[in-house]
Amino acid sequence: MIRLLLFTTALCGTVVLAEWIAVEKHVNIPWDLEGKPLQIKTDSKLHISGEAISVEMYDIGGSWIGGVKVLFSIPSMKYQIINCNDYIALSVQPPAEVEKIWKITKTGTALIITCNYVEVLNYQFSDSSNSNCVTKWGSDVVEQIKFDSTDKASDFYRAGKGLKCINTTTLNLK
Repeated sequence: MIRLLLFTTALCGTVVLAEWIAVEKHVNIPWDLEGKPLQIKTDSKLHISGEAISVEMYDIGGSWIGGVKVLFSIPSMKYQIINCNDYIALSVQPPAEVEKIWKITKTGTALIITCNYVEVLNYQFSDSSNSNCVTKWGSDVVEQIKFDSTDKASDFYRAGKGLKCINTTTLNLK
């Protein structure tokens, strides 16, 4: 990671890493999910009470698109993309570490979730049997997020890990 940071600094100039922000429920947060992935930090573990990450998504006009939920249930973690599917077990279970960093990335065709840099979900909207899935989630739509009251797992959030270049320089490669 240090080598990557030094290499990126050499290429880009200044490197900016976003600070963690404490999660507050029911607060509209401007967020272009297609432009910047959402990282969520949690120390929740699998247990019967079923803590969950629960993030609602809205378009630029404030209209509700749906939500993303990750349920910390026993025997396996489950996910739900509202307007696309009911709860389904993650096909790849997250790493065992207690402190986890989840990253939610959206494209025009898919929702990708990683946990501690392991891809646990790559959901193609076109695979849904719900006809509203592609209509609601497809294309460039998410402009606001809100942590739901059912979210008992999310502690902090920030812009997804990805080094952002400021003061870019031109390289002359020979």
